[in-house]
Amino acid sequence: MVVPACHKSAFNRTAPILTNEDIALFVSYNQLREKVLVALNKMLSFYGIMLASDRQQGKMTLSATFSQQKLNWVTLENHNFLRLIRILTSLNKLGFPMHAKAIFDILEIIYLDNTTAIGTVIWNFWKQAAA
Repeated sequence: MVVPACHKSAFNRTAPILTNEDIALFVSYNQLREKVLVALNKMLSFYGIMLASDRQQGKMTLSATFSQQKLNWVTLENHNFLRLIRILTSLNKLGFPMHAKAIFDILEIIYLDNTTAIGTVIWNFWKQAAA
């Protein structure tokens, strides 16, 4: 699993769930934090979102290939919408609130251009997960 889950998955019964102890380790150890950023960068590249070169700052932009990449996931009822909820939630739990906020800010731009495909229900879940 690229992004650890904070609650039981409805789709993968064997997926590990982060415990409070796990979260404390991720917050405390730089090696684990760096692994989170590597995994995040990999996921963001699929979405057409770029993490700035100073990954610790959490700054992001849309990539030059975003318009092509969005065809893979900005579609009606796409499962990646739910994955983004998990990413936002996990980032906040693991001590990366700046990254969660930066992703949310990018998702807001994407949502405003694609409201029909994304829908208000997913938008509200994204807002809640990023808060």
